[in-house]
Amino acid sequence: MSSRAVEFESSLRSNTTLRSRISIPSICLLVFCAAFVRYAYATRSLLDWMGIPSGAETLQVARALVTTGRYADPFGTIQAHSGFTAHLAPVYPALLALLFRGLGYGLASLTMMWVANLVFIAVQMALLPLLSVRLGLGALPGIAGAILGTLLPHYTVDFIWESLLVGMELMILCLFTHKILGDPRSWWRVSLLGVLWGIAILTNPVTGLALAVWAPATSLSPWSGERRATITACATIIAVAAVVCAPWIVRNKIRLGGFFLIRDNAGLEISVSNNDCASATLLGNLESGCQMIVHPARNYEITEQIAEMGEYRFNEMRLHQALVWIAGHPNRFASLTAQRFVLFWFPVKGLAPFRRYPSFVWFTTLFSFFGLVRLWNRNRQAAWFLGGAMLMYPLIHYIVQFEPRYRDPIMWISLLLAGYELTEILLRVTFCRKLLEPLRG
Repeated sequence: MSSRAVEFESSLRSNTTLRSRISIPSICLLVFCAAFVRYAYATRSLLDWMGIPSGAETLQVARALVTTGRYADPFGTIQAHSGFTAHLAPVYPALLALLFRGLGYGLASLTMMWVANLVFIAVQMALLPLLSVRLGLGALPGIAGAILGTLLPHYTVDFIWESLLVGMELMILCLFTHKILGDPRSWWRVSLLGVLWGIAILTNPVTGLALAVWAPATSLSPWSGERRATITACATIIAVAAVVCAPWIVRNKIRLGGFFLIRDNAGLEISVSNNDCASATLLGNLESGCQMIVHPARNYEITEQIAEMGEYRFNEMRLHQALVWIAGHPNRFASLTAQRFVLFWFPVKGLAPFRRYPSFVWFTTLFSFFGLVRLWNRNRQAAWFLGGAMLMYPLIHYIVQFEPRYRDPIMWISLLLAGYELTEILLRVTFCRKLLEPLRG
């Protein structure tokens, strides 16, 4: 046997041995630990920051969020309205309420909130390789995306809001929806998936837009029998999710006087984002003083108006005002919408103090767009799963004032697509191709 053949056989045996030692679960566990430690280090001063006045105000925000039975403005400074509210979706405030009830309103609760949100990020990073394999991309794009998201922090660790929890829920739902609707013969699993979708919608109703694109993507089966089964499964999921959400919707009708999907603040948010003094970002509106004029969190007279009219009627009135303004100022509305569109994908700094590097998100976004185009030509179903969510989820955020945390629930999609593009580039280099060979497939 020639020396070249011996070297090839030795290399093949070495790669086979390495491949047998590398498993997706072990990779996921390693990524989880690395991401948790990295984001913990990046936000290590967060709890110290909570001790200064602005941090104390943020704690008041958390306390306000758990009072889901009363209207409490987001900054905890005005609590004039004694009625019930649907300003927020119920799941995350309920979790905070349980935490505060058990640990009180001190450092222990803040630490647990911080740790929980670090876990939400780490789970998303850890599941990227598994999702990449499930979508038929191989493990490498997911590993590359996880490395990118871990080494270059992309997320806002602002644990007052539910953004990171929603991101974790969406990623888990993407895995389960792709797997279960790809083989929809187990009806108990289909029903369980419906329950999970219901919980996600009760966390943030915008997540329902992802189901609207993921369900058709899984029904692209060439066999009509499987397609019919998938359509039936989708109908079951929607029905079960509706049953899960029904008690909250009925509660809103009884307490607030109207039927709506989970939250009733759309009218308020659209009106404060589209008016004569509005800018494209929440930070800009605060700095200009516009928020002081149009938002109840900063204007006591508006809060009294809510108390007098009732929250549901108030939000309907504000929605009508916003639509009238938009109809009368189409060019200004188009300009604000275009700015918010660009900012969603290429953000600037917002209110949260621990998202220091928007340029990391810009880099990832740019590569993810190239990755989506490449994926569309190779794996149409995976491209529809990822690209469809990128298309649908941000729609509401284009018409309301921008804040960087709005991007966090779908950041994992950008990371996976960017990882896919980076992998394709690296595999064209001979040295990298040999180095990465054990992880392919």
